Amino acid sequence: MNDLPPNLVRPNVVHLQRVQNGEPLPAETEETSVDQFTFHLNPFSYAMVKGVQVTDDDPSYALTLASDELNHRAYVTDVKENSTADKMYATHKSTLKNVKGAYLVGINGKRVFGKDDAISMLRQLYDKRAENLQLELAIEHKLSSAET
Repeated sequence: MNDLPPNLVRPNVVHLQRVQNGEPLPAETEETSVDQFTFHLNPFSYAMVKGVQVTDDDPSYALTLASDELNHRAYVTDVKENSTADKMYATHKSTLKNVKGAYLVGINGKRVFGKDDAISMLRQLYDKRAENLQLELAIEHKLSSAET
């Protein structure tokens, strides 16, 4: 696999060599094409876009956002009742159930990264008197007890 001295060989390489009894790994029989690889710009497994019509006069559109300590990404901590953002679902309870804790990854087609970025974009839309708002949310589905 490589010409490194034994003390510099990585543990995963040592393991592969042991599995093969010191023999080199056999070459792949099939060629791999570039079409078999996919790349995503979004690190989340599931994202959806929810569109709402602006109904109130709030620069944050009634979204309370926070910054994730690990990734520094913006996520929703609360949605005010009877507000623009509350209209994403039929009831306030279902909006909170589906949106609370979701990462905000896009606003009106533009990528959002941090909390300050999201607040700035929402404020710009408010200043432009936007009539519609499209929020791209990355919702991580809650694990069942069997999956934990």
